[in-house]
Amino acid sequence: MDLEMPDSCGHHRKKLVRALNQGISALVLILVLMLLAAYLLIRKKYRISEEEYDRMVGEMKAGS
Repeated sequence: MDLEMPDSCGHHRKKLVRALNQGISALVLILVLMLLAAYLLIRKKYRISEEEYDRMVGEMKAGS
């Protein structure tokens, strides 16, 4: 649902179909969607704003 919410009049669907036609495998697509779902679930469960999440990721990257 995240691909088309709010309604994009099919804009994202067209980009997705184009990517698949250009050789992006279904497995890669599934993995990307799984990562997106995990990101959204983590933010919802811990009530983390997008800005706070970005800050936390930046700190983790700086520490590695």
